[in-house]
Amino acid sequence: MLLNSAQLRGFFEGDGGIQIRVDKRKNGLSFRPQAKFGQTTKNAQILEWCKESLQANIAMAEYDETDASWFVFPFNSDIGKRFIQMYLKNKPVNPGTLKDFLIALLIYQYQTERYIPFESESAYLLQNKPYEERERIEFLTLLWLRYQRSASRETKKTLPISHYHEHVNATPDEISSAERLGNELLLPISMEVNDLVSNLENNKIQICADYVAYYHVADGSLSFNFHKRRLAGGRQNIKIDPRWTISDDLLAKPLLECIAKQYNFSGYQPMNNQNCGYIHAKGWARAKEVVIPFFKDKQLHLPDVIANKVSNFIEVCGLHSNPNTFKDAQLFRSYVRKAYFCNPDKGKRSEQTFSRDYEKLMENLISDRQIQ
Repeated sequence: MLLNSAQLRGFFEGDGGIQIRVDKRKNGLSFRPQAKFGQTTKNAQILEWCKESLQANIAMAEYDETDASWFVFPFNSDIGKRFIQMYLKNKPVNPGTLKDFLIALLIYQYQTERYIPFESESAYLLQNKPYEERERIEFLTLLWLRYQRSASRETKKTLPISHYHEHVNATPDEISSAERLGNELLLPISMEVNDLVSNLENNKIQICADYVAYYHVADGSLSFNFHKRRLAGGRQNIKIDPRWTISDDLLAKPLLECIAKQYNFSGYQPMNNQNCGYIHAKGWARAKEVVIPFFKDKQLHLPDVIANKVSNFIEVCGLHSNPNTFKDAQLFRSYVRKAYFCNPDKGKRSEQTFSRDYEKLMENLISDRQIQ
């Protein structure tokens, strides 16, 4: 299936990433800006749709250990050029993705055009330096800029610039110049990102449903919270709450807050001890007013795994609104079972584990199976 631009961008800005590899060469180092689309292997259908939409004839990689699949392509490939054009027409609305894209685009332009948009005074000073010295300063400048990306993380594969000095033979003065010039290049990028954040915070950007739907495919979930409460006399009742959640890292907070305003979610909430947060639409009233109309009325075309979860979520909501569900033992078990299997996998979910958990859930439950 072919995805439109909003769907592609929504999925990529939720679960994709722009990378800038630094490869070792005999004569030094070289940059390789590239884009990566990833998703869990069981939902790899969305990756095939993305490849088809970008006209990409490339293989996917898969890690069995992490249950993850992805495909990667460099900016200087045919698919990379189509990807760049897509984002030149519609810039990313995820602030982190925008910053990464603008930095990668600048480095890509240096690769293809040997051009860096320095201010006139800096460009003049560089022109008066010997060719090799100018080349080293330019490369070091872009190397410094590469580590200012939102996607940069301190990992075993991320080395500080000092580790590369031996490959470019840079002097302390050249390194200092590179950092100064890098800040000069970063300033207009930061200003553009800040403008985006301001527009998102002031609700000046309309986030279309296709974008939100595929942002959900990447970083969202439909689930049910189970609460078992003890009442007076030793009796218990059970409460099941529907919940639509979209989460992302802290840099996406302005985007999530904008989506929350436009689609009637609750406000942004940080996750405990994590550099990320989420928005959610929770409760039966929100399910009826927000979640079901969004997925049912907009005729969204979703990958099979997600479409099945949406269908199950809507079916559980239908069972909840049916008064017979709480009078008929078989209907009630079906209601709980569908809600149980709709939740994201937490270990192995099977009929055996459901039966075990269901029996625990039903222990001492009040006779009329009162649900609130």
